[in-house]
Amino acid sequence: RLRQWGIKGAVVRPLGVDVDTFSPQCRSPSLRRELGLPARTRVLAYAGRFSREKNLPVMLDAFRQLGSGYHLVLAGPSTLPDLPQNVTLLPFLHSSLELARILASADGFVHAGDQETFGLVLIEAMACGRGVIAANAGAMPEIVTPDTGVLVAPGDSRAMADGVRAFYESDPELLGRHARLRAEGEYNWTATMRGLLEVYRGTLVSGAVRTTGYATS
Repeated sequence: RLRQWGIKGAVVRPLGVDVDTFSPQCRSPSLRRELGLPARTRVLAYAGRFSREKNLPVMLDAFRQLGSGYHLVLAGPSTLPDLPQNVTLLPFLHSSLELARILASADGFVHAGDQETFGLVLIEAMACGRGVIAANAGAMPEIVTPDTGVLVAPGDSRAMADGVRAFYESDPELLGRHARLRAEGEYNWTATMRGLLEVYRGTLVSGAVRTTGYATS
């Protein structure tokens, strides 16, 4: 978009995640019991704002279609009316450790938003060893690859329901392992900070060259 506006020299750098806090080690086998769910229930999580661009109605309608064998855990800062019976709304999570426990203890992460500029919570879920079902829009395709999750048509609850089914028909645990490896390798804080510092150094060097040129011309 910046290039379309005629802005030259834009450099894109990813955000990073604390792969020690967001870790598969945070997984709790008691989540289904805490939610009052049978052990075989397929549980997915979403965490984030409940703003319009997150397309929560699409996600909720998808779970209506999926029925009682599937369950969605929502963690956010507000309430929602008319939740399906297979959706649980948690109180606001006040710490990263609480969030990591929910993300790591679900089978995967689901996100219907179509305007994400990065999608940090996806990386947090992946660092927890969880695969992702997400809308094929915004920055999602840059993060969710075929070996880490499933992309679905945006704004389409039926497509999202089908994507959830496809997620379980594949190998959620294998997707989760690949997701963890990607988060560790590409999005850990050390790697992202090193990349950012390289951009800064490059800018300083090129700026010094230009300054020297002007001074001697």
